[in-house]
Amino acid sequence: MLSSILPTLMFAAPLLAYGSGPDKKNPASYNLPVHVLGSTLVSDHTRIEMRLVVLVGGQCEEWSGYSTGFLLLKPGDYKAFQVERDKREKDYDAADNYVLRLPNGDSPSFSVRSVGNSVQGCPAETR
Repeated sequence: MLSSILPTLMFAAPLLAYGSGPDKKNPASYNLPVHVLGSTLVSDHTRIEMRLVVLVGGQCEEWSGYSTGFLLLKPGDYKAFQVERDKREKDYDAADNYVLRLPNGDSPSFSVRSVGNSVQGCPAETR
């Protein structure tokens, strides 16, 4: 049962955390430069998960989110905003959420899936 609920919770967490954050419809809210190095689509036969390998502030991270279509994002420069969390009990916790601004105005939500050496496809100097 948990395995059937887990994907729903992973998808809902960034949306619930969004709450009182920046305005998704306002392009000026997206003030964080993000460089997408690569993207992958993963299907579990019910939904499509989009995984991105990105550089944020010089650090390589892997983000995951659920795509509403079959979007395979091209590498390049994008803008995002980091979703504010109510409280961060541990300053070493890297489980952040982001909203990415696409050129067509769409704004999918992503969660950090992995950071550092565990991210495949990153330049060595960013690990």
